[in-house]
Amino acid sequence: MDIIEIGDLFLSWRVYVGIAVTAALCWLVFTCIPNETLAWIIAAPLGIAGLGLSFWWQVRADFGK
Repeated sequence: MDIIEIGDLFLSWRVYVGIAVTAALCWLVFTCIPNETLAWIIAAPLGIAGLGLSFWWQVRADFGK
């Protein structure tokens, strides 16, 4: 993967959809859980996993696997 392919990765609609869904889920966690510490404990791994899955989704779509 060269630098141009990495740039194309960030311009894909799949990455933006994944980020939007991840942000919505994290917002929902903070809205529904009154304890901020517990919300962070749940939302941080959820956000990292969501970002990773959105990049994985795009890479799989680009390389057809």
